Amino acid sequence: MRKLVFVGAIVICFFILFYANSSTDEKKECGNLQIVVLNVGQADAIVIFTSKNKTILIDSGSKLRANSSEQVINFLKSNNIKRIDYVIATHNHEDHIGGMKDVFFEFGIGTIIDNGNCANYSTKTQQNYDSMKKIYNYLKLEDNLKIDIDECTQIYLFAPYSSDCSLDENQNSIVVKLIHNENSFLFTGDCGAVCENKLLDFQTDLQSDFLKVGHHGSSDASSKEFLGKVNAKFYAISVDFEKSIELGYYFPRKKTLESIYEIENSSLYRTDINGNIKIISDGKNIFITSDALGNDCDIFSGYSDAKKESYSVIGPLKNQCPVN
Repeated sequence: MRKLVFVGAIVICFFILFYANSSTDEKKECGNLQIVVLNVGQADAIVIFTSKNKTILIDSGSKLRANSSEQVINFLKSNNIKRIDYVIATHNHEDHIGGMKDVFFEFGIGTIIDNGNCANYSTKTQQNYDSMKKIYNYLKLEDNLKIDIDECTQIYLFAPYSSDCSLDENQNSIVVKLIHNENSFLFTGDCGAVCENKLLDFQTDLQSDFLKVGHHGSSDASSKEFLGKVNAKFYAISVDFEKSIELGYYFPRKKTLESIYEIENSSLYRTDINGNIKIISDGKNIFITSDALGNDCDIFSGYSDAKKESYSVIGPLKNQCPVN
C-alpha cells in the first residue's frame, strides 16, 4: 500500500513539475510587443501594441500643432486599428489631450484612465475632453493600480499626486510602467521635480529598461537621483526644439541631456531628430529603430537657458563636435 502511495506521489509531482515548466516556457514565448513614440512635435503620443493584440494609447498629441493629432490617427489607421483598449491621459495639458476628441470619434474605445483633473485645471480643450470621456468606460486613478493586460503584459499606473494634487498640472502626471515578461518601460508624462520626488519618497519600483523622458527634456525633470533609480539603457524625448522656441520653453535643456549622457551605455533618441521611434520587445531583448538616424552631436545638443543662442552641444562633447 505504501509503495502505491509512493508511486502515486511521484506521478503527481511529475505532472506538477511538467505543467509548471510548461507554463513558464509559455510565458517566456510571449511574442513581440511594439511601442512607438510618435513624432507629434512639441507634444506627447505613445502607441503600444501588445503581443496579444491589445492597443494602448498614452496621450494623443496636440490639436493646436500642425500634423500632431493627425499623426496619431493616421498611424493607428495605417496599422488597421479599429479599437483602442486603453487610453491613458497622463494629465490635462493640451499637448497631451488635445487630440483626444478626434481619437474618440475615429476609433472604438475600451477604457479611459486619467487623474480626474484633481487640480481642477480648466481650458476649453480640457472641458471638451471631460465632456466626451463620460460617454465611455472611465476610470479616475486615485491610487496606484496594476492592470493585467494579458498573461504576458502588465501595466502599473502610479499616482504620485494621490496624497496632494499640485497646482502645477505637470506634477499631477500619471506615470506608467509597462512590463513585458523580462522587459520594462517607464512613461512619465510631464512629471517634474515635485512628481519625481514623490515617487522616490514612496519608494516606487522605477527600474526600467526604457524611459520616455519627462516633460520633453525640461531641466525641471529627470533629476540625477530619479534617473539613477530608473537606471534605463534606452531613453526617448518627445520634443520639437524649434517649436519650443516659439512657445518659450527652450527644450531640451543641456542639464537633462548631460545627465542622460553620463549614464553608462545609455542610448538617447529624440523625435525631432529621429522621427517616430519604434521599440520592439520579445520579452527578453529590446530592439529600437527610428525613421531617421542621428548622431551624438545632434542628439545631445540643447539649450542652457531660455535664449535661442544658447543652443549647442553639451559640455562633454564640445571637443568632439563641430561648432554649431
